[in-house]
Amino acid sequence: MNKIQKLILSSWFHLRVGVGVVGILFPVLLAAGGGFFSVPLAGSMSAYYHATPACPGTSTENAPAEAFTPCLPPGQGPMRNWFVGILFFIGAAMYFIKGFSRIEDAVLTAAGILAPCVALFPMPWVNGEGGSSMHYISAILFFLCIGYTCIFCSSKSLQFMPFIPHRERIIATYKLIYRVQATLMILLPLLAWILTRHSAHATFWLEAVGIAAFGSYWLVKTSELKKSGLERRILVENLDMEKTPKL
Repeated sequence: MNKIQKLILSSWFHLRVGVGVVGILFPVLLAAGGGFFSVPLAGSMSAYYHATPACPGTSTENAPAEAFTPCLPPGQGPMRNWFVGILFFIGAAMYFIKGFSRIEDAVLTAAGILAPCVALFPMPWVNGEGGSSMHYISAILFFLCIGYTCIFCSSKSLQFMPFIPHRERIIATYKLIYRVQATLMILLPLLAWILTRHSAHATFWLEAVGIAAFGSYWLVKTSELKKSGLERRILVENLDMEKTPKL
């Protein structure tokens, strides 16, 4: 490969790794950053858009507004900009990462649009103020898109795994990991949404594991593509993926 081809491959590699690392660290950054500003662990990751030291969004989240004046106005949390910025980064990355099929590419593009919508439509706060139900819809659809990619699109690249020792076992392992990650990404956000009004911190931890599964997916996907050398073969050998049968 020439220098330009190596730079192109490096760009794809670093973009996926960046998304993976940011996804895994997202809840850690919110919790640690909130702690720095004396904000107790919030009731959910989304609560950090509003959460303040006086109102972390646990049991007070749905109480009457007049009873918790320190919670108002909404959208004043010290971690709000971090929450919004990270979601916009993830959205941009999903848009710019291209899939290995038209369907995968369309689903990733949809995820890229939905991620910033989670920030643009923040969760409702005290007495339902300062937010929108579109927040939950956008978040759940985002995870459904990525979960769909894990389950139904991964075979498109796995079929190009070279004939190395234990090839079938390696492919089966990647498939299993992708299915586990997809399950976590789909079920945990749904469960977190159900528990939003009934739990102090369970929602945060469920969302944290779900977003960590999202981040780990991109790290595992990078490992798979590096092992198969698929991107290099597409770039250097002009590989036609449409002519290869599915696994």
